[in-house]
Amino acid sequence: MSRELWRRLPLERKHLLLIAVVVFIVIVASGFSELYNIQAELEVERAAAQVQVQQLQEQNQQLKDALGAAQTGQNIEPMAREYFQLGRRGEKRVLAQPVAAPTPVPSAPSGSQPTPAGPFWQQWWQTLVQP
Repeated sequence: MSRELWRRLPLERKHLLLIAVVVFIVIVASGFSELYNIQAELEVERAAAQVQVQQLQEQNQQLKDALGAAQTGQNIEPMAREYFQLGRRGEKRVLAQPVAAPTPVPSAPSGSQPTPAGPFWQQWWQTLVQP
């Protein structure tokens, strides 16, 4: 039956050529779409890398400034005092302890009934058993 179908369909060379061209265009278009997706992913990665480079350059500049200050001797004494918690002779150091804030006591809303003691099921049991 399939041979009869092929015999009925008159496929000329120009039809076969047209089919081949369409298939070729579809393959090329899918290849370009893949390249476009890869390019978009690379652009996202490039932007992330640029942000990371900027952050590292800022950190590098901070480290260079700190190194320059350490080499010239600036701020060594205050940093040592803070790190080792030391002072000069005759100085009195006062260390402050952080004080915890008092926890607020929840107050009952005005006009509400006081809450009874015990779970609700005990209250029901007492109501049912004791008239």
